[in-house]
Amino acid sequence: MAAKRLDAQNRPSFDLSVSVDRTSGRIDAVYIQLREGKAVDVREFAHGDAFANYDHAGHLLGIELLAPCKVNVLNKITREIPQRDTRKQARQFIRSGVPGGMLVGVS
Repeated sequence: MAAKRLDAQNRPSFDLSVSVDRTSGRIDAVYIQLREGKAVDVREFAHGDAFANYDHAGHLLGIELLAPCKVNVLNKITREIPQRDTRKQARQFIRSGVPGGMLVGVS
Protein backbone atom coordinates (compact mmCIF):
# COMPACT_ATOMS: atom_id res chain seq x y z
CA MET A 1 0.00 0.00 0.00
CA ALA A 2 2.85 2.42 0.77
CA ALA A 3 4.24 1.96 -2.75
CA LYS A 4 0.92 3.02 -4.28
CA ARG A 5 0.73 6.06 -2.04
CA LEU A 6 4.27 7.09 -2.99
CA ASP A 7 3.47 6.56 -6.69
CA ALA A 8 0.39 8.79 -6.43
CA GLN A 9 2.44 11.53 -4.76
CA ASN A 10 4.99 11.50 -7.58
CA ARG A 11 2.50 11.74 -10.44
CA PRO A 12 2.23 15.03 -12.29
CA SER A 13 -0.76 17.18 -11.44
CA PHE A 14 -0.73 20.10 -13.87
CA ASP A 15 -2.73 23.22 -13.07
CA LEU A 16 -2.39 26.92 -13.78
CA SER A 17 -3.63 29.94 -11.87
CA VAL A 18 -3.38 33.56 -12.90
CA SER A 19 -3.64 36.62 -10.63
CA VAL A 20 -4.83 39.77 -12.38
CA ASP A 21 -4.87 43.37 -11.13
CA ARG A 22 -8.58 44.29 -11.00
CA THR A 23 -7.97 47.91 -11.90
CA SER A 24 -5.54 47.64 -14.79
CA GLY A 25 -6.28 44.09 -15.97
CA ARG A 26 -2.53 43.46 -15.93
CA ILE A 27 -1.28 40.00 -14.98
CA ASP A 28 0.40 40.14 -11.57
CA ALA A 29 1.48 36.52 -11.28
CA VAL A 30 1.13 33.08 -12.80
CA TYR A 31 1.46 29.87 -10.79
CA ILE A 32 2.20 26.67 -12.69
CA GLN A 33 1.50 23.59 -10.57
CA LEU A 34 3.36 20.51 -11.76
CA ARG A 35 2.72 18.24 -8.78
CA GLU A 36 0.68 18.39 -5.58
CA GLY A 37 2.49 18.64 -2.27
CA LYS A 38 3.71 20.93 0.48
CA ALA A 39 6.52 23.29 -0.43
CA VAL A 40 9.42 23.30 2.02
CA ASP A 41 12.01 24.98 -0.21
CA VAL A 42 11.72 27.94 -2.58
CA ARG A 43 14.46 28.87 -5.05
CA GLU A 44 14.72 32.17 -6.90
CA PHE A 45 15.46 32.38 -10.64
CA ALA A 46 15.82 35.21 -13.17
CA HIS A 47 16.53 37.89 -10.54
CA GLY A 48 13.20 37.32 -8.77
CA ASP A 49 11.02 37.02 -11.86
CA ALA A 50 10.49 33.28 -11.21
CA PHE A 51 10.40 31.11 -8.09
CA ALA A 52 10.39 27.31 -7.94
CA ASN A 53 8.79 25.36 -5.07
CA TYR A 54 10.11 21.99 -3.92
CA ASP A 55 8.85 19.36 -1.47
CA HIS A 56 10.85 17.65 1.31
CA ALA A 57 12.26 15.11 -1.17
CA GLY A 58 13.41 17.82 -3.59
CA HIS A 59 10.66 17.24 -6.17
CA LEU A 60 9.64 20.30 -8.17
CA LEU A 61 6.06 21.19 -7.22
CA GLY A 62 5.50 24.38 -9.15
CA ILE A 63 6.80 27.61 -10.60
CA GLU A 64 5.59 31.12 -9.87
CA LEU A 65 6.16 33.86 -12.45
CA LEU A 66 6.03 37.43 -11.18
CA ALA A 67 7.18 39.02 -14.44
CA PRO A 68 7.74 37.92 -18.03
CA CYS A 69 10.25 35.11 -18.05
CA LYS A 70 12.42 33.59 -20.77
CA VAL A 71 11.64 30.06 -21.89
CA ASN A 72 15.24 29.00 -21.26
CA VAL A 73 14.86 29.89 -17.54
CA LEU A 74 11.79 27.65 -17.29
CA ASN A 75 13.61 24.91 -19.20
CA LYS A 76 16.45 25.17 -16.67
CA ILE A 77 13.99 24.76 -13.78
CA THR A 78 12.13 21.83 -15.38
CA ARG A 79 15.42 20.11 -16.26
CA GLU A 80 15.36 18.93 -12.62
CA ILE A 81 12.35 16.70 -13.33
CA PRO A 82 13.95 13.23 -13.51
CA GLN A 83 11.46 11.47 -15.80
CA ARG A 84 11.94 12.53 -19.42
CA ASP A 85 8.26 11.98 -20.35
CA THR A 86 7.05 14.06 -17.41
CA ARG A 87 9.61 16.79 -18.16
CA LYS A 88 8.38 16.97 -21.76
CA GLN A 89 4.73 17.10 -20.64
CA ALA A 90 5.54 19.87 -18.14
CA ARG A 91 7.29 21.96 -20.78
CA GLN A 92 4.40 21.53 -23.22
CA PHE A 93 1.91 22.50 -20.49
CA ILE A 94 3.93 25.63 -19.66
CA ARG A 95 4.26 26.72 -23.29
CA SER A 96 0.57 26.21 -24.03
CA GLY A 97 -0.86 27.42 -20.71
CA VAL A 98 1.09 30.48 -19.64
CA PRO A 99 -0.65 33.66 -20.87
CA GLY A 100 0.97 35.67 -23.65
CA GLY A 101 3.41 38.26 -22.46
CA MET A 102 4.51 36.22 -19.43
CA LEU A 103 6.64 33.85 -21.50
CA VAL A 104 9.41 35.31 -23.65
CA GLY A 105 11.25 33.49 -26.44
CA VAL A 106 8.55 31.04 -27.49
CA SER A 107 8.83 30.05 -31.13
